[in-house]
Amino acid sequence: MIISYEFVSQEMQRLLRTKKASSYFLNGTAGVGKTFLLNRVADQFPRDVTGSTVFGPYLASDLENFRKQFLEDLIEDFYIDVSSTQAAPEDFFSFWSWLKGHLDVPHTSKWVLIFDAAYENIPSMEAWRPILSGVRVLESNWEDGPMGLNFIVSGYWDPQALFDYYRDIHTSFPYTDGENYTAFTAISDKAIRDMLVQYDVPNVTIDQSLGLFKEFTGGHPGVMRDVLTYLNHRPLTMENLMTATQEAASSGPVSKQLLSLWKVLPKASQKIISALLKCQQYPYTHELCENLIVSGVGRIVDVWGDMYVQIKSHYVQLLLRQNLGLFRVDAAILGKDDYCTFLIPALSHNNILAYQIIYNIENMIRNILSRELMLLNENEEHFLSGRAFKNDRDGREVQDAYERAYEWRDRSLDTVEVPLIAYLSTRDLAILLAELSRETKKSQWSDMGKKVMDLADIRDAVMHNQMIGGKVLQDLVSLQKSVYHLATKK
Repeated sequence: MIISYEFVSQEMQRLLRTKKASSYFLNGTAGVGKTFLLNRVADQFPRDVTGSTVFGPYLASDLENFRKQFLEDLIEDFYIDVSSTQAAPEDFFSFWSWLKGHLDVPHTSKWVLIFDAAYENIPSMEAWRPILSGVRVLESNWEDGPMGLNFIVSGYWDPQALFDYYRDIHTSFPYTDGENYTAFTAISDKAIRDMLVQYDVPNVTIDQSLGLFKEFTGGHPGVMRDVLTYLNHRPLTMENLMTATQEAASSGPVSKQLLSLWKVLPKASQKIISALLKCQQYPYTHELCENLIVSGVGRIVDVWGDMYVQIKSHYVQLLLRQNLGLFRVDAAILGKDDYCTFLIPALSHNNILAYQIIYNIENMIRNILSRELMLLNENEEHFLSGRAFKNDRDGREVQDAYERAYEWRDRSLDTVEVPLIAYLSTRDLAILLAELSRETKKSQWSDMGKKVMDLADIRDAVMHNQMIGGKVLQDLVSLQKSVYHLATKK
């Protein structure tokens, strides 16, 4: 899920309104931005919510040290008398019971305590239990507490493994999906934009390339920083991102952090990874696939109500394929596959943008031609009749634009009625513009026809899902500007 400070702030306020004590669990991989987000909560939340105080982030793997630091913070903020702290119990639960009777705080206050649990410091499910269960137990014990209390626990854990662990020890599970738990897998577009600005990427480039950058990196901030480092201030184009992402997956710091998490995924998860690498589609189930989502390997794709898990990004594809041995994947099954050579990367941003530009240009040209040719039409026949003669597809018969359009309309797969000119090809439009120029003696139409003929080759590439790089997009933008300029002339 895409997470922002605004989202977490709203969740905190909701929980503080509805419960005297509550907890919120944030699960995400190394480098996804949890610590940055928690620090912002600590800094911003008290300014946004009247009467609130944020303590932490504290290191969740060291509860004894937390107790010491928390007491120091309470003394510093005059919430507790220093002389009474020597009697504070060391046991986590007893400590909170003792604290209720010694705090000097307004009843309307709202406290948020943040525990930041680094994965490498929480090695097992058993180690997680005192943290996750502890804060939930406090919820029931704090109903008569002196102020509102909310805990944020942030770290990385396998959600299904944790569920299995709690089931096996016959203990209530510490959180509820959708209620007080969120998987943190990517940051918002605004946060990505802010990051690109920090790396001195021009705003106009960000507008054009943010979506492409997200496709390469999956919106994972650690991955994005690695890619930007290897990009080394080169333009944010398809070609440069291909190279920088390959380098980041091969030797970037985050690649090592992610691999350390992924190599300990359960066998069932690694079988799914193997299937995905072999281009199989795998239906999403929470039990089998959620750990792939949280760990940053996969993403959920909604195919008209049917849910599937797919490899998250181009970066993840490269990282997995460079380390097949870690995931019990037989490289021989995949053949001599280096991904970029044999498989089409799932990078659709530029193609979609290119098609939108082509769609805009073509529709404008079709409407211009309809108007101008109708003005020239002096009989009752359709204005496409007798124009743009060409051999038919078999090369046996000469057809005019009207006959070709009519034939294509008869082959239409849908029953939606549109003007006949919609069934002509881009090259047909260029021919019609050249004829219009000759008849009206206006050079703007021949100039526009040449631009449209250039457009036809790009259109072929886009429609066949060829990879569209920065040069093609620049050419398209230039074509669009030129056509618009020519269309302003009377």
